[in-house]
Amino acid sequence: MRVMKQMKNKSVFFLTGAILILCASFAIMSCGNDPQQKVQEINAGAFAIDCTRAPLNSANKNQCGAFVFDPNLLTRADIAGKEFTVEAWIKNKASGKLNGGIFSRYGGVGGMALYVKDDVLKFRVKVGSNYFTLAANVSLPANEWRHVAGVLANANHTGVHSACAGAESQTPHMDIYVNGIFSGCASTDSKFVPTDEPPATGENPYSKIFMGIVPDLVGTKNVDENTDGVADETNHCTVNPSDPVDPKYNPGLDGLCHDQRFEGMIDEVRFWAVARTPEAIVNCMGNELDHASALCRIDTTTLKGYWRFNEGEGASANDISGYGFAGAIFSPFSFDFKDAWTTDSPL
Repeated sequence: MRVMKQMKNKSVFFLTGAILILCASFAIMSCGNDPQQKVQEINAGAFAIDCTRAPLNSANKNQCGAFVFDPNLLTRADIAGKEFTVEAWIKNKASGKLNGGIFSRYGGVGGMALYVKDDVLKFRVKVGSNYFTLAANVSLPANEWRHVAGVLANANHTGVHSACAGAESQTPHMDIYVNGIFSGCASTDSKFVPTDEPPATGENPYSKIFMGIVPDLVGTKNVDENTDGVADETNHCTVNPSDPVDPKYNPGLDGLCHDQRFEGMIDEVRFWAVARTPEAIVNCMGNELDHASALCRIDTTTLKGYWRFNEGEGASANDISGYGFAGAIFSPFSFDFKDAWTTDSPL
C-alpha cells in the first residue's frame, strides 16, 4: 500500500513537472524576439485577386485591391535607412494599357511604390520631397503572368548587372527585375528613405500598405509633388472645391490617381527589409514561401509582409509573414469586395 502511494505521489510529481516544462516552453516560444502568427493561415488552393471584376463608375474609375492599416508598421516594417525589396506576380487582362499600383508603403517624409504606367513597370522611392523613379526597360505583355520586383540595394553592383550611367555603383541605388531578369537601375543620390516619426497622439496616417491601389498621397499647393513639371495646385487628382485655400492636394502617383483601378490580377506579394539578390529572386519567385524550406523560407528577420491571396473567398487577405498585417480587400475603397478571387494563379 505504501509502495502504491509512493508510486502515485511520484506520478503526480512527474506529471506536474511535465506540465511545468511544457508551460515554460510555451512561454519561451511565445515571448521570443520573432513575431508570432496573429492570423489564421487560410489556404484554399491556388488563387489570386482579379481587380477587373470590380465594376467601373460613370467616369471609368474605381478602386480595387488590399489595404492594410496597422500602427505597428512604422516599427515592425520599418524601411528608414534600410535596404528593401518588394515583389509580386501580376497579369494584364486589359485590351488597352495596364496602369495601377502594385505595392506602396509611404510615410510622411519618405516611402516607396511598385506600380505600372502604360504597360511599363516602375519603381519609385521618395526621400523627403524628392522622388526617384526607375522604369523597366521592357514592356509587360497582355494576358501573361509576370513576376516583378523592385530593390533598394546598399551595395556596389558593378559587375553584378549591367551598367546604368553609374547608378550601379552607388550605395544605395534602385534595381528592377521582370521575370527574374535585371531590367534597369537608377540613382537615389545615395540616399535612403528617411525616418518617419509617429504622431504623439491619434492615428498615424502613414501606417498603411496599398496593394493594387494607388496610394493616397498628400501634396501641397504650388509644389510639384509628383514631379511631372506642373504644380499640384493646377494638376492634382482630388481637391475640395468648396475650400479653395485648403493646402491639401492629392498629387497622385506619376499621373495615376487614387481611384485608378488596377487593370489586371495580382498574386504572391512579398515585402522584405533586405535587398534580395538576383539569385534569391529567381530561385524563389516560382515557389510559395514556407517555414520548412531552406531556400525559400519565411524568415521573420527579413520578411516583413507576405500575402499569398489563397483565401479564395471573403474580403480579407492574410499576411502570413508572422507580423499579421492583414489586408482588407476593397472596391470601391469604403466597401468590402468579395468577388475579386480567381483561380487563374501563377503558382
